[in-house]
Amino acid sequence: MPDLLFVYHFMYNGNSLNIRNECVHGRDYLQGGQLRYAFKVTLLALYMILIRIKIIEENIDDAE
Repeated sequence: MPDLLFVYHFMYNGNSLNIRNECVHGRDYLQGGQLRYAFKVTLLALYMILIRIKIIEENIDDAE
């Protein structure tokens, strides 16, 4: 679950980075280094979710 907590805290939690909401509403992470940082964290979050889905699919195949 640490990967899902990472995604939640960095992308959605108002007490953490809150990248998703700040970008969508145009308040932060709009240019320069901040934009690159937000893009890298977003790609990392997507990669972590994809790996989690792959693990779940493999476990389902093994259970059958």
